[in-house]
Amino acid sequence: MAQSNCKRVLQHWPLLTSKNVNKYFPESEATQKGHMRQIRSGVRKTNRKIRFVMNGDEQELEEIDDTIRALQARKNDIKVKIYDCSESVYTDQTGQFPITSRRHYKYIMVMCEIDGNQILMEPMVNRKDHHIISAWKQLMDRLKRQGIYPKHQYLDNEASEQYKKAIEEANMTYQLATPHMHRANIADI
Repeated sequence: MAQSNCKRVLQHWPLLTSKNVNKYFPESEATQKGHMRQIRSGVRKTNRKIRFVMNGDEQELEEIDDTIRALQARKNDIKVKIYDCSESVYTDQTGQFPITSRRHYKYIMVMCEIDGNQILMEPMVNRKDHHIISAWKQLMDRLKRQGIYPKHQYLDNEASEQYKKAIEEANMTYQLATPHMHRANIADI
């Protein structure tokens, strides 16, 4: 700690001096903690090496696809990708809040609709199936009133069979998030 900062902050604590703080407070090292479970990215090379023999000498070349060569040859092309907006949503349920609301709500369902840049929330009394499904239906009704009809939903990996069935009955597809991979679900907070 800086000496001037230490004197001012720690002056009201007995035996807590800058000398004792520096002596007993170890420098901490950065650790990976729970991030070791995630899928590693950028580990493998995408270009394959080709070995060929020419006049008795073995040589290596990196393979380049014909499409990459064709794209490099074109200089003045404009590429446009058209997609249907409002196709997917991400949902997650929060953990229990420490204080219950006046209406006995303890949880919140969070829904992120990416194309419309919306974050919608609906309170829930508990995390039982019928409460989760009713909160999901209320959020979907709010989207439909705005003219947004999602076709795909990204879920937490703890989704029940009744919840999955309700999604399928709404003519939607779903995808479960990989366990311990919080970056896969945008609504995961």
